[in-house]
Amino acid sequence: MDRSSWQSRVAVVLVEPSHGGNVAAVARVMVVNGLADLRLVTPECTHAVDEPWLAWGAEDILRGARRFGTLAESLAEVTYAVGCTRRIRGRGWPQMDPQRTAQEVRREAESGTAALVFGPERTGLHRTHLELCHARSAIPQRVSHPSYNLSHAVAIYAYELTMAKGTPSSPRPAAATGVALRVLRDRLDAVLAPRGPGGRRLARDLYRLWLRARPTESELRLLHRAILLMGARLTNPAAEPITGSSDRIPAP
Repeated sequence: MDRSSWQSRVAVVLVEPSHGGNVAAVARVMVVNGLADLRLVTPECTHAVDEPWLAWGAEDILRGARRFGTLAESLAEVTYAVGCTRRIRGRGWPQMDPQRTAQEVRREAESGTAALVFGPERTGLHRTHLELCHARSAIPQRVSHPSYNLSHAVAIYAYELTMAKGTPSSPRPAAATGVALRVLRDRLDAVLAPRGPGGRRLARDLYRLWLRARPTESELRLLHRAILLMGARLTNPAAEPITGSSDRIPAP
């Protein structure tokens, strides 16, 4: 694969996969759709291939799959993550179908790094996983059933990404990475969490708003500055105004 292509900046992240055959089938789905970046978060399966033929042609992807201890670590440099889930509860969550997801992921991958995140086979993504994602996506179903098989779900999204290859798009400005956003979240929590349950809810809702907005690094510095000012006012209403350049933000 041409590593300069947008497909090379799309990661498939499997959280706690429990069946090696599913991981192998996902790798095969990826290779036929031009994807190569497979990330495994605390996989429960001891080896990736229970049935070798499931990964036919995708051995390089399996060997190159990176392993991480947490989802946050796997999304460290990612600028746009989509949680693929049927969980639709909660405020402030953009919800998309696979086709719209593919268009958004392709657009983001033109200038940043995007990720499709899939949960454990038994439970799907938990709320704590979804808190790290910018948006949610679900596959429409005409009958009531718990979920698709993991590799089948990945195949649907990978196919839509292939179909999106010719979709006209304009690259977005480079958004802040997952690491930078979590530093902001930590600072926000430090200011608002001591105010009680209401403060914690406000911090959560503001963070979700910022995830949807996908601020750039320079915009993130402005948000840090606003949080510093808010913290100073909450601690000491008579505090002197914060002055100086927003380019110099104290470390959290």
